[in-house]
Amino acid sequence: MTGIIDEQFTKALNAAYNLYHDDRLLECQKAALDLLGDDAMPRYHRMKVLILLASILGDWEEANQCRVDAWALYNLVRRWHPVGNDLTADKSLDEILVQLREVDSALEEDAPQESVEIVVHNAEDDIEATRDKAELDVVKPTESAALTLPVAAKPRKVSVRGK
Repeated sequence: MTGIIDEQFTKALNAAYNLYHDDRLLECQKAALDLLGDDAMPRYHRMKVLILLASILGDWEEANQCRVDAWALYNLVRRWHPVGNDLTADKSLDEILVQLREVDSALEEDAPQESVEIVVHNAEDDIEATRDKAELDVVKPTESAALTLPVAAKPRKVSVRGK
């Protein structure tokens, strides 16, 4: 059953890539968006579609969001399939990694002036940053620390005129 699903999505993805290669970008975009709308699409195909969209969307922010989503899926799948555990998965994920890096470079070149750099999403970095922030947010009381509460503003009397 899984083979049939993979085959169907592979055909649809190949059709979208053919539209891309034929410079029929609007049709390619529609085909890719239609594919993304199908929740049954395997993650491999979803990453490929997101990379394709990141390559063709005219709006940099939308293209970058596709890139970010593709990286998130890549990191998720790579966590389930660590390097060296499955040679077939390694080959497919290596191909995706090359494409992701190419999209990173392309979007970095096209980035709006206010965007300084593109940060590659790495799940471990996100976890570490969250952990560091949580440690900074925790206030550790000392023996001499006094508890201070914010002072609320004094209520004002408001007169309401009756009818």
